[in-house]
Amino acid sequence: MAWTFNPFTGSFDQKGSGGGASYIDGEVQNFSALPETLGTPPVDSAYLVREAEGTWLINRKPAGIYIRTANTGTRASDWTHAGAFPDVFNDANFILYDNADSTKNLAFDVGTNVPASSTVTLTAPSASGRIQVEGQAIGDTTPAAGTFTTLNSTIASGAGITVTDTNTSVDFNSLIDCVRDSNSVFLVRDDGVVTASAGVNASTNAALVTAGGGNGGVRIRADYTLHWVSTGFTNTGTPDTFLRRDAQANTLAMYNSTNAQEFRLYNTRTSSTNFERLSIGWASNIVSIKPEAGGAGGTVRELHISGLPSSNPGPGILWNDSGTVKVGT
Repeated sequence: MAWTFNPFTGSFDQKGSGGGASYIDGEVQNFSALPETLGTPPVDSAYLVREAEGTWLINRKPAGIYIRTANTGTRASDWTHAGAFPDVFNDANFILYDNADSTKNLAFDVGTNVPASSTVTLTAPSASGRIQVEGQAIGDTTPAAGTFTTLNSTIASGAGITVTDTNTSVDFNSLIDCVRDSNSVFLVRDDGVVTASAGVNASTNAALVTAGGGNGGVRIRADYTLHWVSTGFTNTGTPDTFLRRDAQANTLAMYNSTNAQEFRLYNTRTSSTNFERLSIGWASNIVSIKPEAGGAGGTVRELHISGLPSSNPGPGILWNDSGTVKVGT
C-alpha cells in the first residue's frame, strides 16, 4: 500500500499496490464530523480526518486515519485513531491478515469456553512452531507430519496419562493406536486387549516381545521365565510357578528351586473337585505318572502306554512281548 496526494481535492488516498481502489471508506474535515449513526458505517470502517481540532494536551484530536472499533452510536467511544489503538480489543474487531495475501485472515474468538469475569493468558514459549488445534493431529492434518522429541510427565499421584472412552455405545474402541506407514503396530482397546503387529522391545533387557511376520507370537529372552503369582499384584506378589528354557534349545523346563513340581493334563474339568486328569509329578522324592479324578465328580481313567518295541531293547526299557509288557534286560 502507498499514499498518494490528490492536488485537486487536497486529500490523501491510500491505493493498492496494483492500482486498486482505496480501502478508506470516507473522509471528513475533523473528528467532530465523523459519523456516529448506530450501525452506519459498520465496525472496521476507516475514515481519513484531514484536520486536527481541539486544545493541545486537553482534548486534541489529531488528523489521520480513524477506525470504527465499536458501534455504540457515540463518536468518542466508537472511533479510534490508527496511531493509538487501545490495549484491549473486542474479538470481533481484531483481525490479522497475511502480509503477502490479505485475503488470508486470522481472527480470535473468546467464545463460551472462557468463564465470565476471568482472563485466560496464553504464554508463548521461547521457540518457533505451529499451534496445535483441538481435534487435529499434531503437526498438521495427518499424524505423519508431526515430529515428537520427548514427552515428560511429572506424576504427583494417580496416572500420568489417562485416556477415557466416553462412547460406551460402541464396543472395542481404540484408546491408543500407534500407526506406522498406515499400519497399526501397537493398539490398546477399551476392553483391555493389547495387540502389537511388528515388535515391542523396551531395551536389550526386555523380557517380553510380541512379533509379527512368520515368527509371530510371544517371545521370552533365554534367561527370563514365564511365571505366575498366587496372591497380590503381579508386580509385587511372590512367583511360585515357572516355565523356562532349560539352558538349551528345544528344551522346556518347570522348576522352582528345590520345590517339587507337578504337571496336570486334563480330560474334563468343571470345577476344582470335578475333573479327570493325568498327573505327572514329584512327591517325597518319588515321581508318579497317574490318572486322577475329583472328589465330587469324574472317573479315574485307564492309563495306556503304547508304541512299545516288539523286541528286547535293552536294560530297563519296556517292550511288548506278544501282548505282555516286559522290562528289557
